[in-house]
Amino acid sequence: MNTSFLHKAFLQHQRVFVRADLNVPINEQGSIKNDKRLKAILPTINYIQKHGGKVILATHIGRPLNNHLEHHLSTRNLIPWFESQGFRVDFQPDLLEAQKNSYLNPEHIMMLENLRFFLGEKNYSMPFAELLSNVADIYVNDAFGTMHRNDTSVSILPQFFLPHNRGWGLLVEAELQALESLHDAPKQPCMLVLGGAKVSDKIPLIKNFLLHTTPPTAIMLGGKIALPFLAMQGFNLGCSKPKQEDLSAAREVLALLTQTSLVLPVDLTVCSNPSAPENAQTKNITDLAEDDVVIDIGAKTVQLFVEKLSTTKTVFVNGTMGINETIYDSEGTTKLLQAIAALSAMKIIGGGDCGAAVEKLGLTNQMTFVSTGGGATLAYLGCENPWAILPGLKALGPAA
Repeated sequence: MNTSFLHKAFLQHQRVFVRADLNVPINEQGSIKNDKRLKAILPTINYIQKHGGKVILATHIGRPLNNHLEHHLSTRNLIPWFESQGFRVDFQPDLLEAQKNSYLNPEHIMMLENLRFFLGEKNYSMPFAELLSNVADIYVNDAFGTMHRNDTSVSILPQFFLPHNRGWGLLVEAELQALESLHDAPKQPCMLVLGGAKVSDKIPLIKNFLLHTTPPTAIMLGGKIALPFLAMQGFNLGCSKPKQEDLSAAREVLALLTQTSLVLPVDLTVCSNPSAPENAQTKNITDLAEDDVVIDIGAKTVQLFVEKLSTTKTVFVNGTMGINETIYDSEGTTKLLQAIAALSAMKIIGGGDCGAAVEKLGLTNQMTFVSTGGGATLAYLGCENPWAILPGLKALGPAA
């Protein structure tokens, strides 16, 4: 099992660089709109401080244009939240000054500035990694949502620490333990429920599951990912015709469907103007008009999926069934997630938009696990050996 090296690390009087994923939504005034990711890092921070280590906290926020310092994306905006949790925080925007001051106030958190304000973070920079390494004795990656990225603080910085002084934190430990069982040997029957807007993101995951020794019993598709498969069955999809590359990817998947049933929508919610979804209506898959735009799955499809899921022992859900922005294009996602929450099965939610929907609906505690990483979860489950593929895991060394 992939346990965190923190459980056996010597932390007393050590400076611990914690690469977190605190990429929370912040408005133009600097107010935090959702603190889920902040809460998720607390177990690791508390553990390090309890065992005598000094936390050097680093993260990125947003996508600052050309590394321009945008005040609403500064990590300075996170400090009041941490102080409200009882922590004392020293903000340090200058990395040279951070190195000088990293031994001071060992009971305080040192908060570094948004890493993406520095040119080296996105440029795979060895000098920037060396500069970061000078502020700490130990490296901890607790940012599962960035494990599939080549950011300097994720993929190069760990190399500047000896193997026994680098590893993953408690958040990543929970992610790996939940996803490892799903990746290697899920309880059968195992079923996948996949949606979302980007077909290409889901295809590697589907193919990897289909190549398992014991593939899923069923794969249910909603959202845009279902459209190329429906098109290949000859259905008219109106204005929602899939791209050619998506049709090609669908053919690759169909060629692997030997033991797994593919369950597709039988009705869809459509409208002629997505900016006016209040005019939406639900139609059978055979009845779409040329000006129809698909915005959600219909009630019959939800019922079909729920009936199929009634026998499952493991279900993995990623992506939403519709656009999921208004009450008119989110009903499919809502009804389906509510039904999944009621299942007596292992229920793993793959982060991203689906994880946000689960949280918004108040269903988090009814799921077995809700991942903090959308893209990272897909990358982990979409390859045979994540430790050889995902930059963040590869940089930390083989699984324990």
